[in-house]
Order: sequence, then structure tokens, then C-alpha cells
Amino acid sequence: MQHSDFPGDSLPRLDPASPRPRLPSAPALSGPARLCFDQGDYELLGLVADVWSRRDSPGLRGLLAPYLHPHGIKEMAAPRTMRLAYAIMDLSDVLRLLFACRGAITHLEVFNLRVFETEKRDAADTLELLAILNAGDAVGLKERITRAAELAEAAGDTATAARLRELRPEVGEVTAAYRLSPLDVRMGSDSSGRSTRCHGMGLAVADTLPHRTRAHLAARAKKPGDSLRRVIPVGLAVSPRLRALPDDCPPGPVTRMLRRLGEWPALRLGGYRWRLSWLVGRAFKATGKTANIHTLGGMQPSAAERFLQAAADARPMRFRERYANGTLKNAVKIGIGFAVAAASFASTHSWWVLAYGGPFIWFGITGLRNLLQTAFGCGGLRRSPLLRWEDYVSIDRIADSLFFTGFSVPLLDVLVRSIILGHGFGITTTTNPTTLFTIMAVANGLYLASHNLFRGLPRTAALGNLFRSVLSIPLAVGINFLLAWALRQAGAASPEALLDPFAAIVSKFASDCVAAVIEGLADRGHYLRLRARDYREKFRQLREAQTRLELLHPDADAASLLESPKRFLSGLESHPGGLQAIFIANGLDFLYFWMYQPHARTVMARALRAMSLRERRVFLLSQYVLLREKEISRLFIDGLVGKTFVPALAFYLSNARRYLEDIQRLAMRLPPAETQSLENTLFSHDAPSRDL
Repeated sequence: MQHSDFPGDSLPRLDPASPRPRLPSAPALSGPARLCFDQGDYELLGLVADVWSRRDSPGLRGLLAPYLHPHGIKEMAAPRTMRLAYAIMDLSDVLRLLFACRGAITHLEVFNLRVFETEKRDAADTLELLAILNAGDAVGLKERITRAAELAEAAGDTATAARLRELRPEVGEVTAAYRLSPLDVRMGSDSSGRSTRCHGMGLAVADTLPHRTRAHLAARAKKPGDSLRRVIPVGLAVSPRLRALPDDCPPGPVTRMLRRLGEWPALRLGGYRWRLSWLVGRAFKATGKTANIHTLGGMQPSAAERFLQAAADARPMRFRERYANGTLKNAVKIGIGFAVAAASFASTHSWWVLAYGGPFIWFGITGLRNLLQTAFGCGGLRRSPLLRWEDYVSIDRIADSLFFTGFSVPLLDVLVRSIILGHGFGITTTTNPTTLFTIMAVANGLYLASHNLFRGLPRTAALGNLFRSVLSIPLAVGINFLLAWALRQAGAASPEALLDPFAAIVSKFASDCVAAVIEGLADRGHYLRLRARDYREKFRQLREAQTRLELLHPDADAASLLESPKRFLSGLESHPGGLQAIFIANGLDFLYFWMYQPHARTVMARALRAMSLRERRVFLLSQYVLLREKEISRLFIDGLVGKTFVPALAFYLSNARRYLEDIQRLAMRLPPAETQSLENTLFSHDAPSRDL
């Protein structure tokens, strides 16, 4: 439970200039202090006072901060807001505490899962009290106090009943306080580990979960005996909110194009990214049909139950696909896909080029598309010199792609082109090439979207494949026209008839060209978001370290201290907070990002462009701790990265100076942002968003 100052508290105040006496025990006090502080609090304060009074033990006294002690544990532990742990308190104590605090309590815990399951105490009284206070209902609050007093009197506690009735004259003051600042709702599981009596940690609101998860919860609710999880008897009314946030695009032609497109009314939000959030409404007493909060953790079965269940479920050992060797699985996938493609080409085409070379052409297009997409998404020619383009290639991803592309051959070439369009409707590249490539693109898009959903990929990827198929139609028609023109120039009598067996390959090539660009851009955006998150966290840590440095040297400028890395690190060797290691670790992290992470240089350029001149100077000076090879090598040897430190140390010694030269050159090339300008966004503290 958290605490705050209450009127009428009689906690003793300790004078810093006088010896610290021991504090009285909890039973010596009464009123709100007895409700807010238990025996452990007073024992802790007595221990602090005893240590502080030992003037012959400066070492022990150094463990305490004198500015925290004089006012006791309240200032040491309590934030500005309070949370009332109602789940472990009686209603009479809650009412007395609310009246004693006069609006200082801001949160009310309406439900505690552990208390509910162990003591069978529901949230009906709490929810009623919460609704009365937030509505400012003085009449309802007075009636609730009267009922609580009658219950206490019926139980034989006349003293509590009398104290509750004494609260009725102050009802108007308390309801007025919470009418202006309503009580907020808190609930939790209060789980501390695996238990055979209580559910595990975490609660989830079903309305905020994906559709598949909600369907699983609904199916599980029909068989509550077969599930280790449950719904709780309290619900939350939530509503979705969709926000459009501006994309963080650097100055350039793409940004200018987006601004131009944004001038059109239909494309006003074209340069924004959408973010879904949920607004929390009131808490309510839930029934079986209206309950929407589920436990995340299950209930741990006993050791005997686990043993019996394991014996009942024992199965003979057999081969499972997920335990197979990765190289073997990839080889099998590629082999199956290639066999299906080869059989399809051999059964459809009589010309040896397509009968035997068709599967190689088909797989070559898919493999080349994956390589180009990966290289383009990971930086292309602007990647780190320590990484080659094949370092970014995922063999598992290529194997899955080749497996599913093999099954697209019988769909596109055999079923759609030959059987349905060719023999069924007479549509070929000679009669109607536009219709042919349109239908083949639509069929290919539906196939791609279906196997993406089957593999569990995001729905955006499936929709992107449908969009890519639409864009590939004019490209396929254009490629077919160019090939026909080239054959006609070479002297072919009927180039359209010659190109008809290649229609599926042309459609496949056009679709993969569009996919290489679209999915490459998607991969690029993904890596940019990852690097922006990494750099944002690392800049935050660096800012915290600089703040600690300023507090350690209040009379000196942090930037001037960083100008001499040797003197700077030497002055931090004796610092107990490990500030020297923190600055070195931050510099090594920035070095690793720069040399090994995709698009780290792009994001760093954006960060430098968003810094003011002062911020850029402090950042660059903080990186020059990497020049101190002796101190950093000793840190590696002492176990910074574990026992196998040799590769990491070699990487640092080989690339630190090159990194510093590159970052300095980049900073000289990019102009800094003006302080507090729109571009100065890296360390800015934006005001909270609000409606206009």
C-alpha cells in the first residue's frame, strides 16, 4: 500500500540536528495513521533512526540520505498520487480513509484476483462506492455510510459504527472533491508465482485482442472445465480510437512528393501512419455474457496431477518436423516445390526448353526476386562495409518461397492458362493478351494471399500481394509487347503464337518485379523502424548518463569534461555508480549499430539532422571515449561481454577510429537543426497531444 499525508496524523517528526529517537509502535497511534501504517513501517523507521543516531559509525550513516529521513517513510516511498488497496480492506476502513484524505486518494482498486479466489470477496461494494463518488452523489454516499454502520453494529462493533456515523456531516466536502477529480480504477492479479490455488499474472481485455484470439476465448468459455483460465466478475467498457500520426520522413524528393499529394482532399492523410489505441471507460459488474476480462496465467496443477497427466499423455517417440535439422527441412521444401514445378512443365510443354528448363527459369525468377528484395530492403549499396549482401539473406525465407512457388506452376500454367483460358475460352496472347494477363494476375494474387494467411503472416502482407498482382498487369502486358516486337524484328512470322507458352513465365516475372520493389520497401521500412527504436533507446540512456555526469560535477560543463577522454575516464574510475563503464558501453553500442545493423547509417543521419548544435557537440564528444583503447580493452578482459571477448575486442580495435572518422564526416556534411525548431525533435519534450 502507498501512503500520503493525512489530516490528524500524529507521526513524530525527527529534527535533523538532534539525535534520532526510536519511533513508537503502531498500537500507540489511532485514526488514519493506524490504517495507513503497519508494524513493519514503524520497525523500518525505528531501524533508520537507530542507525542515524550512531555518530560513531559514519559508514552506516552514509547509507542513508538525510533529506529523506526526517519525514519518515511517507516521503521515502510515496509518489504524489495514492492508490487505495481496497481488496484487502473492509468497506468501513475504506470510507474512513477516504474521508480522512479529503480527495488525496486518486485510485481505487476495485478487484484483486488473489483476494477474490482465496477469500471469495467480489467487487460489488467497491463498484457501487466508486460510482457514487464519481457521480458526486452525496445522498447515495450518506446512505452507503449508514448501511455500513448498521452492518458493523449488527456484527457487534459499536465503536466502528459510531465512527462511521461521525463521517456523515462531511459527505458534501468529499463528494465535491471527487466530482472534480474522479477516482481512477485499478485491478490486478496480485500473483507472486506458480500457485495451485490462484491464477498466474496478467489480465487481458478481450475487446482489444485479435479476432482469432477472441474466437478462441469464446470457444473456451463454452467448456470452462477444460481450461485453466477464467473470466473475472468485473468488466471494463472500452472503445477504439484510431489516430493518424505523421511519418518521420527526412527532407528530400519523397517528402516533397507526399506534401504535394496531401494537397488533394482524397489524399490528405496519405503521409500518415495509423495507430489503434483503446480508451478505457467505466468499470461494471460483469455477468457470464458481458464479462470481457480474462486471466492470462493459468492455475498450476499439483505435482501429483502433473505426474498422472504426463503418464496418461505418454506417447511413443516419433519423428516431429519441428525437431528436424534446418538444412534438411529447407532441402526437402525446395525439392518438393521443384518436383511439382518440373512435373507441371513436362506434362504441358513439348518444347524441350520449357519441358526441362521451365522449372529452372521459374525458380530462378523467385530466387532472384528474394535476393534483390533482401538486398534492397537492407540498404543495397549503402550498407556497412563489414557486411555482404548474402549476410542479409534468410535461407529459411527463400526455402518457403520456393516451396510455395512450385505449386503455383500447375495453378497458373496448367489450370488457368492452358485448361480454363486456352481450351475453355480460347484466350491466348494472340487473341486477347490483356485479358489473359489480368486473369492470371488475379489468380496468382489470390494464391499468394491464401498461402500467406495459411502461414500465419500478417493480413497486410496478404493484401499487399493482391495489390502487387494488380500492378503487375500493365507490366506483364508491356513485357509481352516488347518481346513480340523483338521477335518480329528478328523475322518471326507469328511472334504472339511463339510467346503463348511463355505467358505464365512472363506473368510470374512481372509479378516478382513488382514484389521485389514493394516488399523491399516494406523490409526497408521495418528495418528503419527497428533502428529508430534502437537509437531512441540508446540516446535516452546516453542522456541519463550525461545527467548523472552533470549532477556529479555541478560546477563544470559536461561537454568540457568530455573534451579530454583520458582525463574524463580517469576522473570516473572511482565513481561508485559505474559511470565510466556506462559511457564506454554506450559508445560500443553506437559502434556496433553503425557497423552491423541494417539502415543504422540512415537513421543516424536523421538523428544528427534533428540535433541542435549543442546536442550534436555533446553526442560527438561522448563518442570519443572510444579512443581510450587501454581502458576499453581492460573492460573487455574484465568480462564486459563474457569469457569469449577476443572477437568483440578485435572488432573494436579494428573499427573504432574508422567509425569516429565517418561520424565526424557525416556531422560536418549535415547542417544542425535550429534549437526548438520543428526539425529539432531528437531530445525535445513534446506537449501531450490534445484535441483542438
